[in-house]
Amino acid sequence: MNTQDASSPSVPLQLRSVLSQEIERGVYGDAGKLPSERALADRFAVSRTSVRECLNILVKDGLLVRIVGKGTFIASAPNIPVSSATGARNHLAFLIGQNIFQFVQPGYTRILIGAEQACRRQGYRLLFHTVTDEETDPKLQLSPGDGIRGCLIAGGLRKKSLERILEWGVPVVLTDLVVDGNTSAVGPDYASGTRQALEHLVSLGHRKVGFIGFPNSEKYQTFWRKLEKLDLRYNPHWVQFLQLPDVEPGILAGYHAMQAMLTGGSLPTAILATNDLVAMGMIEALKLAGIAVPQQISVIGYDDLGRDQNPPLTTIRSHSEEVGRRAAMMLIEQLDGDPAPSRVAVPTELIVRGSTAPPHTT
Repeated sequence: MNTQDASSPSVPLQLRSVLSQEIERGVYGDAGKLPSERALADRFAVSRTSVRECLNILVKDGLLVRIVGKGTFIASAPNIPVSSATGARNHLAFLIGQNIFQFVQPGYTRILIGAEQACRRQGYRLLFHTVTDEETDPKLQLSPGDGIRGCLIAGGLRKKSLERILEWGVPVVLTDLVVDGNTSAVGPDYASGTRQALEHLVSLGHRKVGFIGFPNSEKYQTFWRKLEKLDLRYNPHWVQFLQLPDVEPGILAGYHAMQAMLTGGSLPTAILATNDLVAMGMIEALKLAGIAVPQQISVIGYDDLGRDQNPPLTTIRSHSEEVGRRAAMMLIEQLDGDPAPSRVAVPTELIVRGSTAPPHTT
């Protein structure tokens, strides 16, 4: 297609014109099925985003219809699959472990909002469901008979639950990059964020840094590795692990973990908390112990949930809604004929606020 100049129509509108003319000429035959988004992008040498936007316009115009699991068709085609004419249910599932959702509900709600927005724009309905360890088949608990076409899995599911969901034979996208296997995933780049956090603390003069979070998490793995690279000592007394499925809601978990660290006597001058809710609980425990933040201990959280706290929390912003949007679009692309698994790390950024300062000197 021609390169767009300032006065020419946008690429999606140009492509809309071309495809409309081809539809009128009967280029796609009685079946009326259009090529995949990838094939159209390659044919016209444009981005898949432009192709998707064009197809969305044509769907809204009533020229095209999407049929889940089968592709995009001309609405007036004589041999269009019957399922579309009866309004096949375009249901996708958003599954999350009940314990992890209670642990940090605000963060996962942001992912859900982003995913739901993307699904609604593409004509899909997103069904939310928390999964307990006792459920033998979360699909049946979620939506009996509704025909789930694909699943977004946000976290906290046990391995056996994930394996069972994969047996359903529908596309699955995770919002957790830690999970191994040949499964598509979108998640925040927590490794980069953790490195930024530690570099920030070192720039302030901290040499004694602790951690409160999950032992198998990307955050913890990056934490101890980065300590080694910065030539900082790892002290197990400055680390408190949270454990599923017994983890409490975030603020309580942080409060009790900080209390446990306080009983050990020696304290670090700075602590990374696995999210801002845990950080809030930590700060409450420190206040009760007469320890000021950041004057005596600096605190950094994740996910940007503590802007209005006192002090405002330094955090790793994870762009959770963008994670949800990208994960939903990856799932929809798989339904539209792009099954290749992929893994996408959404960039994170350090937001410096009032909970970090140079270490206290006596």
